[in-house]
Amino acid sequence: MTSIDDQSPSSSSHFRSRAVPWVFGFFLALVPRPASALTVGGDIATDTTWALSDSPVLVTSNLTVNGARLDIAPGVIVKISPNVNLFFSNAVLNAPATAAQPIHFTSINDHSVGGATGSGSPVPGDWATVFFDNSSATLANVHFRYGGNQ
Repeated sequence: MTSIDDQSPSSSSHFRSRAVPWVFGFFLALVPRPASALTVGGDIATDTTWALSDSPVLVTSNLTVNGARLDIAPGVIVKISPNVNLFFSNAVLNAPATAAQPIHFTSINDHSVGGATGSGSPVPGDWATVFFDNSSATLANVHFRYGGNQ
């Protein structure tokens, strides 16, 4: 009886044990996904910045900015999961984008910006709403797509 540790690199079972992870890794690399992504949800209670390097920002559950400031850099893509709300309570949203680098709030299913996430078939009302309670917002060149489900 031969154990795996006793096999030489020339044995066929040794080759299979090395080839299977390599082949799996090769096909996994072909799956489209954003190069980097920040996943958020829950509460933000301290001043926070979403930088372009965080993009796309995936909001996967209700997000509440409470008593804090959220700065979003130009060019950031914010992708929001179905039925998710963004709440601002005693907070500040600062999203000063440019025409060359707009900020997008869109469905997680929208592949047209921010790479492949979700199904690729966005529809109006995919995500819920942005609520402001005793809060302020500075928005420039910000696009809201596929929201409005209440």
